[in-house]
Amino acid sequence: METLLEAVTSVSVWMRPHLPEIGLSILATLLIIFGQGIMSFVHRQIGALNLMLKLILFGVFAAFGLIFITSQLTPWLMTYLAQLPDVWLSPVIVLLFLGIGWLAHRRGNL
Repeated sequence: METLLEAVTSVSVWMRPHLPEIGLSILATLLIIFGQGIMSFVHRQIGALNLMLKLILFGVFAAFGLIFITSQLTPWLMTYLAQLPDVWLSPVIVLLFLGIGWLAHRRGNL
């Protein structure tokens, strides 16, 4: 059991410097999974506007809105992951990615 805890701790120590990339990959994957729903919501909100205004607003949200969401949530997620002890960090990250994969499969993205 001690060897297993040492292995998990070693993997977690290796992961810590890569938390910004791990957080970004988690959020980017979630945006891919839920992106269609988000864009459909935006399309419904601006659906009654003039075509040119609709195209401009849709493009601005697609370009800047999703970037803003990613840039704001990545540090937040990274902060919470960084607070986890080494024994829990790597299992939580693995479970997050497995959960995201399961979610993508259920939503038909795989």
